[in-house]
Amino acid sequence: MNLISEKDASQLNPLYLAFVGDAVWSYNIRAIMLPEKIANYSKASEMHNMATSYECASFQSEIFAELEPTFSSLEKDLVKRARNAHNNNVPKSTTLANYKRATAVEALIGFWHVTGNLGRINAALNIARRKEIQY
Repeated sequence: MNLISEKDASQLNPLYLAFVGDAVWSYNIRAIMLPEKIANYSKASEMHNMATSYECASFQSEIFAELEPTFSSLEKDLVKRARNAHNNNVPKSTTLANYKRATAVEALIGFWHVTGNLGRINAALNIARRKEIQY
């Protein structure tokens, strides 16, 4: 993948970045984190349920809360644009506030991915690793 500058990435539509970030997060959860957690599970449905518990809006909102104090000014601006982006498809399983924070996290992950900032993605994954999931 060709990396782009932070300046160029910050000009992208935040919903595009969230679209990319969602895929990056899902991949990392399924390829990296699940093998650490599923030693005793063999059914695909159990693995799917565990993965989706890390991918849901309420969990991503928790990730947002822990990452927020570390945001740069550029990241704060992206978060604001992502939370304010018009997206009227809020799932019934979450609140509007959680959904907007989850969209912001996904936009950040997309931003970090297209700019090659794997350290920030790993920081978010490390927060997820520390949390116990009830699925």
